[in-house]
Amino acid sequence: METINQFYQDLLEQIRFEANEYSITEDDALTGAILEFIKDANETNSPEVFYVENSVETPKQFGSYRINAFDYSDLTGELDLFVSLFKKSSYIESIQTNAIERAINKLTRFFNLAIAGELSKYYRQDRPEIAEFTDMLYEEYKARNIKSIRMFVITDGRIKEEYGLDDVKLTDQEIDTEYHIWDIESVMRAEQASRQMSEINIPLDDTPIECIKVNDGNDKISTYIGIIPAVVLAKVYGKYKDKLIDQNVRNYLGGKIKVNAKIAETLRECPEMFFAYNNGISSIASDVTIKTSEDGTQRLFITDLRNWHIVNGGQTTCTIYNVYKKNKDAVSRAYVAMKVSELKETETRNEIVQKIAQSANSQTAIKDSDLNANSTYLLNIDKISKSEWTPAQSFRPNKIWYFERLRGQFLSDKLNEGTSGSNKVRKFLEARPKDMLLSKADIAKVMMSWDGFPYEASKGGELCFNAFWKKDYKNAEVTREYFHEIVAKRILYMEIHKLFTEMGHKAYANIVDSYVLATIALKTQQKLDLDYIWKTQNIQPELIESIKECITVMVGYITKIANDGINPSVVAKKLDFWNQIKVQMANVKFSTNSSIIKLESEELTPEQEKLLNDMIEFGIDNWRRLSDWGRSSRKMSIMEKKRIDHLIVALERSPETIKYQAAESCMRILRMSEESGFKK
Repeated sequence: METINQFYQDLLEQIRFEANEYSITEDDALTGAILEFIKDANETNSPEVFYVENSVETPKQFGSYRINAFDYSDLTGELDLFVSLFKKSSYIESIQTNAIERAINKLTRFFNLAIAGELSKYYRQDRPEIAEFTDMLYEEYKARNIKSIRMFVITDGRIKEEYGLDDVKLTDQEIDTEYHIWDIESVMRAEQASRQMSEINIPLDDTPIECIKVNDGNDKISTYIGIIPAVVLAKVYGKYKDKLIDQNVRNYLGGKIKVNAKIAETLRECPEMFFAYNNGISSIASDVTIKTSEDGTQRLFITDLRNWHIVNGGQTTCTIYNVYKKNKDAVSRAYVAMKVSELKETETRNEIVQKIAQSANSQTAIKDSDLNANSTYLLNIDKISKSEWTPAQSFRPNKIWYFERLRGQFLSDKLNEGTSGSNKVRKFLEARPKDMLLSKADIAKVMMSWDGFPYEASKGGELCFNAFWKKDYKNAEVTREYFHEIVAKRILYMEIHKLFTEMGHKAYANIVDSYVLATIALKTQQKLDLDYIWKTQNIQPELIESIKECITVMVGYITKIANDGINPSVVAKKLDFWNQIKVQMANVKFSTNSSIIKLESEELTPEQEKLLNDMIEFGIDNWRRLSDWGRSSRKMSIMEKKRIDHLIVALERSPETIKYQAAESCMRILRMSEESGFKK
């Protein structure tokens, strides 16, 4: 695993090359590189390097100001301003509080001078692009179009504590302002999250694996059975870790699990018998290279495995690796049975992998939820959860809502960071607190409750998941926004439980929590602003009293039926109970305030629908060409260029979220550009 120091040195090498290659400053190159990571993390949309700093030509009373990059959407009124704090040292330096405060103050001073109309006249002649930008800020501010500002400090150093900037103030206190710090650790996290899972390609020229081909008449899959040295398996896992077993139905469950302990014991005490005692591994590969022996025996050997993954036998593989680290000699004398299925139809790969995993012999009991772990739906949630950090709040560290798709995945990831108590493990756990772990059952419970099935959620984790899986959820398109909504519902569920306990209640918590969540969804017609909950990582304060009232109603009704001799745990699992609860909740009211309810967009006319379709059909490559043309021709304003850039980002991320107003504006810019010489 790449260390942060290695990452830092590679980054410096990269920016020095780019600075030389493109004749730009190292600061601009580093700013541009970090902006790409912030963009990939969805913390900004389409930022661009834009360096401005006070000089001897500007009046002394202006003081010290600086900006290194910006992003602005006049459609949403969201302004992002960036200031750099670069050291470019031979080692990673610690960044002190006063340095951060000075950087933010410089950025704040630039903004305040710009909106006061003080800057443009000093740049109009020599740097007209700066004058245009500051004029734009002045005009947008004067028109009260700037609704929110996010100020970023980007640095190649490392921060070691949480910072608050309560003393830093804008001229206009009514503009909603957030402060963010991206240090080298934040950048590395984003870089790691953005990496696509690399293919695991295993050349076996030095240790070819003898095998037989199973001639079963299947034209979709070719299957080979062989014997792999345990030491080879250990080395491959040591290199790729959980990427090797990520299509298994569960990750490593730890050495204390009875079966795993027995595997380790066999390896240590009688490795020669391991092949006979162990069931081996089942795996898949996109391509298996076979060589026939040259001695006339026609024996077959596997010499190369492309895109190799273990789908059954993850516990065996991880245990072999852990023993190998302490006892290489024992492992070198052990062999493992191996089945490799060469999948020829990539479009059905996930479906086939899942069926292989379900059908393979298991050594550890598998739950039904485990068997669906490799579904496209859960794979997509997993991918997003590992890369999606919570929005930064006043320099409180970003965190991850860790989705444990595979049973034991969290433990395995933690073990891969190092020994217990180490700095790496501490940082890993700080970023992934236990109360932010998501299981498959957690997702099923909140989704089912929200959609009006609290009686299914009350049945318990595994039964609830089974009911969840029988519905259409698994066919949903999993986007970042979809994941945000899952998390928001989970936060709401947890807040309900917190209020439940604070009110002094203990019994039937699972029932109350699920039914209150279902009631909130019902009363708000599922229009609750979940985006607010994701962005703030908290519920709207206006919800609290209504939730308390719901809890009181639930507890009162459960107490009544229990006194009548009815077991609430039994009846709560039935639809009829939900119908009764809806009657009991009839008088509970929820605010219709705009901070609570997310307003729906207006229905589009056929003409508007056509314009949206035309915008999409124009194609992202042509929109990129238009953006480049606008910059090179200088026939677009700053605002026009930013609108096109934002459209490109939206087309890349989620075209379905593009509003008519944005599309209409960009199509108008396209028409004007075509009149000025742009050609598709």
